[in-house]
Parts: sequence; C-alpha cells; structure tokens
Amino acid sequence: MPIVGSEELARALNLTPQRIRQLAAEGIITRLDGGKYDLGPSVGAYLRYLQGLVSSRGNPSSPGSPKALLTDEKLRSTRLDNEVKEMELARLRRESLAVADHARRMELRMGRLAARVKNWAGQHAHETVRLPSIAESLVVWERVQREALMDLQGTADEPDPDDAILRAADEERSAETEPIPGPSDEVEKSEDDSDRDVAE
Repeated sequence: MPIVGSEELARALNLTPQRIRQLAAEGIITRLDGGKYDLGPSVGAYLRYLQGLVSSRGNPSSPGSPKALLTDEKLRSTRLDNEVKEMELARLRRESLAVADHARRMELRMGRLAARVKNWAGQHAHETVRLPSIAESLVVWERVQREALMDLQGTADEPDPDDAILRAADEERSAETEPIPGPSDEVEKSEDDSDRDVAE
C-alpha cells in the first residue's frame, strides 16, 4: 500500500489535514514514522470509525443517540414531576396537621363547656327546691339561663391553657414555611413604624 502524508490522506477521505492529525491523536488511524500514513489501513480504520458512529446512533442504549437523549429527557421530566408531587404532599400534610390541631383545640374547649353546663343544675338546684310555684321556679331558671349564656360568652375571652402548647406548634410550622425577611422587608417595616409615629 502507498505511504502518504497528511494532506494526501485528507484529500482521499475528504477531510482537512488537521482532522487527520486529530484522528491519529485519538488512535483511530495509525501514524507512521515521519508523520506519514499507510493509505489502505488508514482508510479502513476511518470507515470502521464511521460505521461505529452510525450504529451507535441507531442503538437506543448508546449515550448520545436520539432515543437515549429522549429517554433521558423523559426521566428528567418524571423526576421533576415527582419532586413537585412530593412538595405538594408535604404542604397537604402540614395543612392536615393544622386541621388536626384545630380539631383538638375545639375538642378541649367543648369538653370544658360541657363540664360547665353539667354543673349549672347542681349549682342552682337549691334555689328552686323550696319555691312554692312553678312560675317562681321558671323565673329562677330564666335567670340561670341568662347567667349561663353570659358565662359561655366569657369563655371566649378566657385564655385557653392548651393554646400555649398548640400556638407553639403553629409557630414552629409557620417558621418552616415563611420566607426569611430580606432587607426590603426591614425598610417597609421602618416606614410603617414612622407612619405610626406620625399618626400618634
């Protein structure tokens, strides 16, 4: 086979001499002493290299093939969808905890109210036992009823002993989800404070 230089081999393969030197550096074609190339084996090696490229593009498992790129893109999209779903699930769990806390708070308050209502009859029975008429007894029970309603209204203003525990849990949860205030938030707060000072 003829021994040729890089320019002659480049013309035979329709490449540039720089590409021939690059293929030799990559080990695809073999360079002989003096920077020369054996024409037949070099052409054969380059053809095998091109065949390998073509077959790898048709093979879905080879990296860089269109099918492999599409598969990778689908996997990335699925991962992103799963992350969004996990974030939504975490948000829903936090909300369900808040609802559970609220339900527990209501249960405790209703228990205290039920205990008060059960005690009214015992607290006021002595007032009606010795009354001579039903009319007088009804007057007493109407007064007891008014006092009971006022007592119930007062419970809304009473501090709830369980609120401190539940409020701490609420604050902990809200601290997890609230953004950290930035410098612009501090400027807004100081402007609000100056507005309040002027109004006072």
